[in-house]
Amino acid sequence: MNMAMQSVCAGANGIMWYSYKPLLNDPNYTNEEKDEVLNAVKSVSGTIKDYSDVLLSLEAAPKVSANLFLGIEFEDYTVRSYNGKTYIFVVNTSTFTKSIYFSLSGIKDYNKVFSSGETNVDPIGSDTIRVNLAGLGCAIIEV
Repeated sequence: MNMAMQSVCAGANGIMWYSYKPLLNDPNYTNEEKDEVLNAVKSVSGTIKDYSDVLLSLEAAPKVSANLFLGIEFEDYTVRSYNGKTYIFVVNTSTFTKSIYFSLSGIKDYNKVFSSGETNVDPIGSDTIRVNLAGLGCAIIEV
C-alpha cells in the first residue's frame, strides 16, 4: 500500500503490478505465498479503486501546506477536490512515526476515511490539522 500511495502522491494516473506475473511463474514461491501476494494486490487495488473518482478529479484543489514537527517540508502528499470536498492523501516513507501538520484555511471538519497503520488526526487551531502517521503508514483525510 505504501508504494502505491507514493505513486499516487507523485501524480500517477494508474498503478501497474509489473512484478506480479513473473512471481506467479516463479517456482521458488509456494502457492500459499502466491495467494498472499494476490490478496495483497487485490486489497491495495480495491482501495485505490474506491478513491479513483477523487484521484482523477479535474476539480481545482485548494492550496495546502505541510510541515513536519521540526518544520522540515514533507513532500509525500497530494491534495484533491471532488464533489466539493478536499482530500489529503499522505504517506510516511520512513519506519518511524511522523507528526505532519497540514494547513488549509477554513477547516470546519475532517474525517480519516482510510489509513494503513496507526493514524491519528487532531485539530490545531482553526486552519491546521496534525496527522500522526505510523512508520510506512498511509492515510486519506477528508476535509
